[in-house]
Amino acid sequence: MQLTPLARLLADAFRLWHSRDWDGERIAAYQRRHLLKMLRYAVANVPFYSALGLDGQAIHCVADLERFPVITKANVQERGREFLSREFSPSRLKHSKSSGMSGEPTVTYFDARCWWLTRYALKLRRVLSDTKLRRQRVLLVSEQPARRPQSPLLRLLSPVLAVRTLSLSADLAASLQELREFRPTLIYGFPSWLLALARAASEAGIALPSVPLVYTSSEVLTAATRRTLEAAYGARVVDIYGSTEFKEIAVQCVHGRYHVNFESVYVESVPRVEDGVPRLLVTTLMNEAMPLVRYDLGDTGRVEEGVCPCGRHGPYLLELAGRLSEVLAFPDGTRLSPYLLTTVIEQRETVHHFRIVHEGAWDLRIELFAPAWTAADERDLENSLKQVLPADVRLRFVALATRGTYAKRRAVSREF
Repeated sequence: MQLTPLARLLADAFRLWHSRDWDGERIAAYQRRHLLKMLRYAVANVPFYSALGLDGQAIHCVADLERFPVITKANVQERGREFLSREFSPSRLKHSKSSGMSGEPTVTYFDARCWWLTRYALKLRRVLSDTKLRRQRVLLVSEQPARRPQSPLLRLLSPVLAVRTLSLSADLAASLQELREFRPTLIYGFPSWLLALARAASEAGIALPSVPLVYTSSEVLTAATRRTLEAAYGARVVDIYGSTEFKEIAVQCVHGRYHVNFESVYVESVPRVEDGVPRLLVTTLMNEAMPLVRYDLGDTGRVEEGVCPCGRHGPYLLELAGRLSEVLAFPDGTRLSPYLLTTVIEQRETVHHFRIVHEGAWDLRIELFAPAWTAADERDLENSLKQVLPADVRLRFVALATRGTYAKRRAVSREF
């Protein structure tokens, strides 16, 4: 029997509510079934994949995924329309644009079912699972202008959910005032911005209201930042790994494992040929409008499966270390995660804002906004950084006159 769109969404929502409790065998069977279905669909309906000359009827197992090429953001930017299904009119699709930190934002299209499930249903399931069934006041920190969302879904949920947004570009003092007036029970924001707001409150001698739950995303959450946020907001901090192209991909539990939203994505960890560094490839299991297969997000990480001490089964991610493009590579072959450095810097309470710039083969520039900074502080930080860097690396410290603009922060910028 063919379900109506509304009945299908209701069935999807019912399954999503219960699927977190599935065992590993059932999860693996679900992923296999929906992965094969999506691969066959892509070959039959998407120009880019149709041109590969693959026979959809010959796709029988998960290993057949390796017959598909790895694609990147550049492929989608150059040949975007070729990734759209012939079954949909672009004018009738939802779409999201990446933040464009590289200067080249990407547009991803979604069919209505995928949009509702990945943008709303999965998030709602997470919030309801993490909070008690009482009215929530949610504060969203966004790159967009501040507003009070009025979507049909939020209006429907208004008896149990009040939502406000704050803009990253807003003055920290004004944001702090908004936080104290709204007194959110849940905050969703970038780690670096939340850290900056906490330090602004400390400078002003203002106590932050207690926030039971803080969700962080878009940047790597270091252990030092987590501890600071937990102390400043009195919060349980939950990190989320996601992307514009797939929305939420995985959510971190108290044991540090990022549990994959296996209902919406299939994730591989494949070593790069040139250096063996594990990269994450993601395939959608839901988006029939633009079914990206083996999409290289540019992030490093490892996929494991099994039972977690938290009780959940299925695939999870470990060793998430941010963008491969941000890895510090030196002439002697040494490759370091930039978060070895950011963790050291973040431990200095007098540092309010910083940037790491790889300005030469052996040269790093550390830009700091730290009004109370002293020469002794600089020597101490330099000695600490040199403990994790190759001996030939030269450090140069530059004092920033202002905090700068808050946005999604890159761990390292390159100038050579």
